[in-house]
Amino acid sequence: MHVEQAAYNTVHESDGGAQAIATVIGMSHQVLLNKLNKDIPRNQLTLKNAVDLMHAAKDTRILDALANEFNGMFVPLPTLSVAVAPNFMSDIAKMSSEFGALIKEVAEDLSDGQITENEWVRIDREAAKLREALAMLMGHLRRSYEGRQLAS
Repeated sequence: MHVEQAAYNTVHESDGGAQAIATVIGMSHQVLLNKLNKDIPRNQLTLKNAVDLMHAAKDTRILDALANEFNGMFVPLPTLSVAVAPNFMSDIAKMSSEFGALIKEVAEDLSDGQITENEWVRIDREAAKLREALAMLMGHLRRSYEGRQLAS
C-alpha cells in the first residue's frame, strides 16, 4: 500500500472517521480531507500531521507503508509488564500460529493467480499480527537477556 493510501485509510477507517480525527489533531475537517486528497498537491500532509494522525487513530499503517517503500517493515515494540514473567513457549506458539494464518491467507488469495484489494487488506492485517507476535517474543527475550547482563 502506498503512503498516501495508508494515510487516507488511517483517517477514514478510524473510529469516528475524518471528523473525529480532525478534532483530535486540531485541524478543520475540510483541511484534513484536502490534505488526504492526492488531486490537491498544494495541500499535503506534513510529517507532524502524519505522526498526529497515527497517534489519534492508534494506527501505524502510514509507518508500515513508509517502511515498505524502503523494502523494510515497521515492528512496534510491545508494552511489557515487569510483574509478569515471560512465557517464551507461549510467545513462540503465538508467533507460529500467526505465521500459519498469514501463509493460509496468502495461499488462499493466490489460488486464482491474482490478489484483489480486499485480499491485500487481509494479507496486510495477518502480516501485522505476525509482526506483533514476533515483537512480543523479541521483547521478552531482550528483557531476559538484559536482566542476565545486569546480574553479571
